[in-house]
Amino acid sequence: MNINSNEIIANLPALQARELMKKLSKFNKGFSVRDVAKHCNETLKGAQVCIDQLVIDKYIEAVETINGEKIWITSIKGNALSQASAAKRINRATADKHYNQFLMRVNEINNNDKFLYQVSKVAVFGSYFTDSPTVGDIDMFVWIDRKNKFKKQFSYIHKQRTEEMAAGGRQFPSLGEQLNWPELDVRKYLKNRSRVISIQGHNEGYDHFDCQVVFDISLSV
Repeated sequence: MNINSNEIIANLPALQARELMKKLSKFNKGFSVRDVAKHCNETLKGAQVCIDQLVIDKYIEAVETINGEKIWITSIKGNALSQASAAKRINRATADKHYNQFLMRVNEINNNDKFLYQVSKVAVFGSYFTDSPTVGDIDMFVWIDRKNKFKKQFSYIHKQRTEEMAAGGRQFPSLGEQLNWPELDVRKYLKNRSRVISIQGHNEGYDHFDCQVVFDISLSV
């Protein structure tokens, strides 16, 4: 997703709206009007006005009420905004180069056993999925799962690989990274530090977007 720093999103300056989505997307169990008030330095009334507009524009959605307090979560659209780039748009030829290199990395991951996870499906949406001569970035949903050959002994292989990497000097900043490095390594390699490639954090609700599946491992074997 690409944004213009001069545009208004949900009645907020674009960069401010992006920053708010970054903060709200970290509330895995949802956020309340008090949370929004705190992060926006707003009154409860002002925070509720902000929430109402975000709901209308489908950046967040209500999920439940806990102890009488309503809770919201960021939607896929909201998560996309949190990762949006305000960089200058690029021409389609440059975007095509990044896209083709991305698909080459998908193929490499799926055929290289140093990766315990595989890319099973990729769907593209946004400006790249149009006839526009310029592209903000390439928005993607990516499905990643364990390779079949490693599934039966995954815990053992994961432990063995982790110990080998630690012995080789790799450090894991947190227990979460130590446990999840097989998936994180795939995501990092796919991204390849490209500001053009924008991979969504999760795929829930992707079918509500106008997407095109560009890779499906079940059709490539």
